[in-house]
Amino acid sequence: MMLQFPFEYPPSIEIPPPTVFERFAGFLVLYFCLLSLIAFALPRPWFLWCFRTLFPFMPERIEENDHD
Repeated sequence: MMLQFPFEYPPSIEIPPPTVFERFAGFLVLYFCLLSLIAFALPRPWFLWCFRTLFPFMPERIEENDHD
């Protein structure tokens, strides 16, 4: 799938290739996006184990404060 520009792209402008840092940053963004999407496909016990490992400060149950 190609991105179509609404105007003619000037042939005199040359786009430089991505630097090593840009390629690494792009890899990290894609990696973490795919990792977070895969987490939703995990069975519930595995997802909860991963969530508790990453966020140990979260309470076991989150309850509403109705007594205010």
